[in-house]
Amino acid sequence: MTVAIFGHRGYPARFPENSLQGFEYACEHGIDGIETDVQMSADGHLVIMHDERVDRTTDGSGWIADLTRTQLKGMRIANGEHIPSLREALTVLSHYDVMVNIEFKTGKIRYPGIEALTQDYVEQFNMQDRVIYSSFNHDSINVIHTLAPKMKTAWLTSRVLRGHHCQHT
Repeated sequence: MTVAIFGHRGYPARFPENSLQGFEYACEHGIDGIETDVQMSADGHLVIMHDERVDRTTDGSGWIADLTRTQLKGMRIANGEHIPSLREALTVLSHYDVMVNIEFKTGKIRYPGIEALTQDYVEQFNMQDRVIYSSFNHDSINVIHTLAPKMKTAWLTSRVLRGHHCQHT
């Protein structure tokens, strides 16, 4: 068995979570992979943010699904960066030999088309062999599996699954 060390939302002990600076620092210091979260703005842009609301991690407030990319870009996280887009995150991460776990944050808000758009970006950066998709929403995992059956996926759950519920494919 091989163990890989992933930076959960980058390197949040030193930099704001899901910041480009945190991603770069973790990658430059030997991390095997980065876990990050993707959500969709009101105008269909993919942004990197764990929470469905921006209040906890930025100087702004509101639901990501109700805000445009322009509005989101005007908000700042603690280190002064704007909320990164998926494109910006993949631009940074594509320069490092790391795995990337992209979690679809579709548990509370269903963003139609988020899986296909995310896969389009992954293909644009030719990172298919380095990306793992995950989600607490099983529908998102099914959608991405249908769109890109060779991609690695992980269904996240807060429950303990036993017996016939678990199988490796």
